[in-house]
Amino acid sequence: PADVSSAARAAAVASDQSSNSDQGSPEFMALEAAAVREDFTDLDMRKMLYNAGTDPKNSRPVILFIGHNTPASELSSSRLTRYMIRVLGPVSDRPFSFVYFHSTDSINQLGTGWLKTVTTVFPRRYTTNMRMYVVYPTWGFKLYMATIGKFTILGEIPSPIYLDNLAGLFAQMPQSLLKIPENVLSLDPSAKPSVPAAAAAPAAAATTTTTTTSSSSSETAE
Repeated sequence: PADVSSAARAAAVASDQSSNSDQGSPEFMALEAAAVREDFTDLDMRKMLYNAGTDPKNSRPVILFIGHNTPASELSSSRLTRYMIRVLGPVSDRPFSFVYFHSTDSINQLGTGWLKTVTTVFPRRYTTNMRMYVVYPTWGFKLYMATIGKFTILGEIPSPIYLDNLAGLFAQMPQSLLKIPENVLSLDPSAKPSVPAAAAAPAAAATTTTTTTSSSSSETAE
């Protein structure tokens, strides 16, 4: 009976830990409740963290986090955490792609504090479902992830896919899907304008019409 009681207690503890891991700690649940009530209009306007849509190749939602558009010097870590909960929460229950644009601008450079929060405060469903891409990784960022981050972050999140430019990112997922802000596109020489087929067709038709008109004018002149 004593052994049975011990086994029952151990099973109950394991069940509680599993439930807590899925739902989140009391700290996370408090942050989640606050995130639901908070107005993030100012951050939405910055296009710094948003759901770009679903990748047609693998049906994964794609979340973009653009460091260049993040007011790192003005944004508190707690408010950033709440905003991440607001944006990531709806897709955290299934596999999703998370594309982080690491800023080389010292004013907007976030460091790795936000990533530590994701792995230590957020429920495991966030990290186990996340496939992470890092665009413009600096040497320092890679070094951190390969040393300290290897034990504190990569134990929870699979090794990120590093991409040096937008061309590398567009090889992974459709450019038209990502809706990358123009101020970011303009900084990368590898980025090429994405022209939808529907827009290209009228342009081609207009060129043909112009050529035909020119030819008719020449024949008339002769």
